[in-house]
Amino acid sequence: MVEMPSFLEVAEPGCAVEDMDDEIVALNLATGCYFSMRGCAASLWRDLAAGTRVDVLRNLFDQPATPEGGFDKFVEALLSDGLMRPRRDVGADRHSLSVATCLDQGDHILILEKFDDMQDLILSDPIHDVDANVGWPRQPQSE
Repeated sequence: MVEMPSFLEVAEPGCAVEDMDDEIVALNLATGCYFSMRGCAASLWRDLAAGTRVDVLRNLFDQPATPEGGFDKFVEALLSDGLMRPRRDVGADRHSLSVATCLDQGDHILILEKFDDMQDLILSDPIHDVDANVGWPRQPQSE
């Protein structure tokens, strides 16, 4: 297990995030992969992004109903997929605990869905990646 940083932040500008109330969608602009988090996972994302200490949130998940390693695996995935990074300016713990509501309702599931079906489109550069003879929207043939 990797040692967890004390605080995390969204890995901007390489990660773009949209909060749609019941779902968080995050896009890694370097890989072209996008991710979906719903329910408890979306609440945990919000708490981490708000500056709540990682260990405070981990302690909430240290309950018998939580799958062993669920919290750590989720946070490690956020880090390894380039969606979050250790926060540079630690500052004060903001103690946002919206995830506590999910846990109180028995929702302990942390799922980070990864999608790569639009990688080619996301990573394409329609201004520069065109075939000079055919034009846009055809990309040049690889040699």
